[in-house]
Amino acid sequence: MLTQDLNLNPEQQTRMRSILEEQHQQAMTIVEDSALTREEKVQKIRTLREATIAKTRTMLNDEQKKKLDEMLSPPQQAPPPSGQQEPGSAPPPATAPPARPTPPPASNPPSF
Repeated sequence: MLTQDLNLNPEQQTRMRSILEEQHQQAMTIVEDSALTREEKVQKIRTLREATIAKTRTMLNDEQKKKLDEMLSPPQQAPPPSGQQEPGSAPPPATAPPARPTPPPASNPPSF
């Protein structure tokens, strides 16, 4: 939760709640606007998100801004553990199962 992650004081918590409630109302208005195409809605939501982040940054101290930037940055991908393939790479070639002897044809019954 933002309150704990950013160590917000009570005044910041109140301001953050107000900013996020306003963002939610605006986002719902965008989503429910049937005159907009999907792409227009996506663009408006992105712009709203950027504006919300900018408003949020104005009320944070330097340490909190740094933490917010870390939270918003995409996660760094660690190399996969040895023996595992990387995402998007081709899987290793499959090995054929061991050959089994073929049974005798059914047309020739076994002789006794």
